[in-house]
Amino acid sequence: MVPAHLTPWSPDGLGDHAVAVWTAFWASRVSGAVDLGADGEALRHWILCVDERQKLRAATLRAPLVKGSHEQLMLNPLFRRTRDLGRDIARAEEHFGMTPLARLRLGVTFLQEQAAKEDLQARRANRRPHAM
Repeated sequence: MVPAHLTPWSPDGLGDHAVAVWTAFWASRVSGAVDLGADGEALRHWILCVDERQKLRAATLRAPLVKGSHEQLMLNPLFRRTRDLGRDIARAEEHFGMTPLARLRLGVTFLQEQAAKEDLQARRANRRPHAM
């Protein structure tokens, strides 16, 4: 888990939903596996996809059907883009261990070790004699 004061700034222009997702990711334990230098661009792409998908969802809810070139009603083509963004997001979530199954597949044992360290530190702090 990355301390709040070290959480990378979210990319400019994100909507509230994407900012909340970005913040939640960096508050999670799995973010401890991130090397911002190596992974930063892929994470920025992921959150921009999350943001775009959210914005497109709003647009497709307002207009699920549009007129085609021959005035026929058709499904809004933005649904295809939304689907493609969903695939990109799912790949990133798998890659960065953002789902339970992804974490299981990645075998992120260091997270368990980190949790054990935090637990041990908490226990040690509770056992220390109080200073007078």
